[in-house]
Amino acid sequence: DSVSATLRSANVLPGTLTGAGIGLPGEVDIALGTFRSSPILPAWHDVPIAQILQERLGIPFQVENDANAALIGEHTALDRHEDGVNALITLGTGIGGAISVNGKIHHGLDHSAGEFGHISVSDDGPPCGCGNIGCLGKLASATALVDYYRDLAKPSNLDPVNGEIVSKQYFAGD
Repeated sequence: DSVSATLRSANVLPGTLTGAGIGLPGEVDIALGTFRSSPILPAWHDVPIAQILQERLGIPFQVENDANAALIGEHTALDRHEDGVNALITLGTGIGGAISVNGKIHHGLDHSAGEFGHISVSDDGPPCGCGNIGCLGKLASATALVDYYRDLAKPSNLDPVNGEIVSKQYFAGD
């Protein structure tokens, strides 16, 4: 395939790791290799993750938003590099997304294009870590489900609560 041909032409030996990448849930500056911020990882602000990983592993590192990385993977796995617009939505701890135009990821001016979870859908919803009120991710993600359960069930601080536990309670008829 074209990747193998490119590596051969660059005299890269098979099995040689020439670089790596990481997808992170939040705002990423790919040019600087910096993880800017995320409501999911509130303690992380402007972390030079690419530089840290390059220094520790000794190989070039590319940083990307996790949903963008997933869409890049879809393009690669399906060999889809045609014209047009594609979108991908992720649903988990939060709600994310990615948009590609003519086979290239559309990052937007602030590197947050496709962050569908931060679209305000309720004027009286809960505050979000992004600064908005009533974001889709605060109302419809796994984190929102756990928060809703905590409000209803009022578990003690010692009771573990996560998406799996909430699902088990639901299927048990609770």
